[in-house]
Amino acid sequence: MNPYLPKFFKSPKVILGLTLIVLALGSCTTAQLVSDSGFPAHQDSSIEKICLSPFVQNKVQFIHSLHVSLPGSNSSKVLGVTNINPENESFESIIMSLEGLVLFHVDFRDGKNEIKKSVDPFSSKAFQDGLIKDIQLIFLVPDGKLAKAGRIGDDTDSAACRYRSANDNLIDIAVLPNQGWSIKKYGATGKLIKSIQAIENSRLHGESQWQYPNRVILKGEGLFGYSLTMDLIEFNDLEESIP
Repeated sequence: MNPYLPKFFKSPKVILGLTLIVLALGSCTTAQLVSDSGFPAHQDSSIEKICLSPFVQNKVQFIHSLHVSLPGSNSSKVLGVTNINPENESFESIIMSLEGLVLFHVDFRDGKNEIKKSVDPFSSKAFQDGLIKDIQLIFLVPDGKLAKAGRIGDDTDSAACRYRSANDNLIDIAVLPNQGWSIKKYGATGKLIKSIQAIENSRLHGESQWQYPNRVILKGEGLFGYSLTMDLIEFNDLEESIP
């Protein structure tokens, strides 16, 4: 049993892990091209702080109920847990069935992933690579340099930022107070690869009042597009429990 799993997950009825079922097919997208036109110009450094507010700020654990919708009206439900340390960008995730069967377990640190268990179809390299990229996109501050930043309309508490990576991928982040946030990732050709939307009111966690939403929807674009709905069941601060 994973020592990080809370007592809730040690019951015979409920044991969960994290899933981000992914298809590494971003290059096949037919989505609209991204444009710099109308994107807010860089104004001040305080804007970036707002843009980075959706991402994990300390060692934490997320417990989600996950619903994956795949092409052809196929769908599945799993339960999941993710332990994340943003200081070194490491994380551990486990995927389990509703019955408690471990389907996939990965430990990612120092830029390398250690697969501790996997069963088909979770044993494919495409899945493993995509899983890591999705976790990083949802929970961790994006790589690359800030290219543009600004307010959204007249709302002084809002923010929109664009990051450009070394391989020319773009990540757009938009934050609107009391309305959640969104993330969009574009490939080097400017086509949308993935989008993330926080669609329910955020919960406040800890003294820092850091917010994380009750529900997040990730969508993979393209011919084999998919969606992942993540409903937050439990959040735990691991700052003092993980060395």
